[in-house]
Amino acid sequence: MTERRDFKEYLREQIKASETTAAEAYREAADLILSSGHQAAFEKRHLAEEAWFSVLNLGLVIEYLDEQTERVKNDLVVKDVTIPEGYTLTFSLSPKPGEKISTRPRKKDMSEHAEAGPESQMVTIEEARKRSKEEIAENITNLADQLPENVLFASLNLRTFYPHDITEYRDRRYLTIKDCLGRRNLEHSLMENLQELEGALEEKLETFRKVESGESEPEAVSYLLAPERITIEEGIGKGLEVERNVFNEGIENLNLSMRGFNGIRRSGRPLIGSVLLSNEHELRGIRHFGDVSYRELVESLKERGLWPEEKPETAELIQITRGIGEGIQLTSERYQTPLSDLFIKPLTGRQNIAIDRVFQHGERQVGEVLEKTKEELLEIPRFGQKSYNVLLTRLREKGFLPEEEKPETS
Repeated sequence: MTERRDFKEYLREQIKASETTAAEAYREAADLILSSGHQAAFEKRHLAEEAWFSVLNLGLVIEYLDEQTERVKNDLVVKDVTIPEGYTLTFSLSPKPGEKISTRPRKKDMSEHAEAGPESQMVTIEEARKRSKEEIAENITNLADQLPENVLFASLNLRTFYPHDITEYRDRRYLTIKDCLGRRNLEHSLMENLQELEGALEEKLETFRKVESGESEPEAVSYLLAPERITIEEGIGKGLEVERNVFNEGIENLNLSMRGFNGIRRSGRPLIGSVLLSNEHELRGIRHFGDVSYRELVESLKERGLWPEEKPETAELIQITRGIGEGIQLTSERYQTPLSDLFIKPLTGRQNIAIDRVFQHGERQVGEVLEKTKEELLEIPRFGQKSYNVLLTRLREKGFLPEEEKPETS
């Protein structure tokens, strides 16, 4: 029989394993990006994030155990109870006897279970634990194949599997189970997450079986299904009606340059639907995503027929007639962009110091800065040529200035 194990030591082993998984996944994602394997890199990045969240959660469990141990020790002192000499108070894992647990048989095995009787539907805990990731992943795929193709992934109510809580994202609310499973290698997921997903799929399959048998009304599952066509009600795609599979496509299927693709992906917009729901101001505000990248994106969407024929009325443009932005036209929203949007997080380093000096001088909006000449900006206290170069770079990265001339060197 297996000996007792210190529970915290077990958790530390899990943390170490998750850290290794995260590090390897991040490294592989970086290699895949360099080799243009965008979809595979996307999957690896989410695997790394999943493993890293597991590290954080396990660390919180250890902290909680330490707090509870100290609380119990203090209670023992108050109650005049002493721990025997040579022993210490810890949480431990003790082996359990080979008790019986019930498992729901797969659909293809149900007839065999019925012939063999109820005893065949019981397995020991030890036997259940012997199932490998490959076996669980295969069963997950089988279960998903038995469900309708348009069942929403959000209906599974999983908060740890893909990629975070997707119900909080306006662009991922229409992802189906098939969409999510097709974007990742299940065998690279954590065992506990696979088991949670498997259980959720079994419960959902049982719900649909009850509807098919007449035990439940069709309305019991209608809200679990994604629409076939999605109407875009905001963003650059406002007014479009697109098919769900197009909405849920990855941006790697757009004809974008590496610079444009990386900028959009890093901004947290992995789907074509994510782009269509974003407005021009949000897209132009992406770091390293300037006017050229934006025009490239628009052309790519037009090639796919994903650009509204009748665009909403454009806002009145403001013409910059002087300063470093002379000749540029901005919408009033872009003109009034807070200067703080140029800051780079974390808020440290030469770049933010340079921008802060302009901010402290009294300029609060990007439009105000664009109307300043180089000479006027250099008159700001402790704002020299290097600071000026930094400001130009940030304005270009945010799409306020064209990416033409390189900053001057002092």
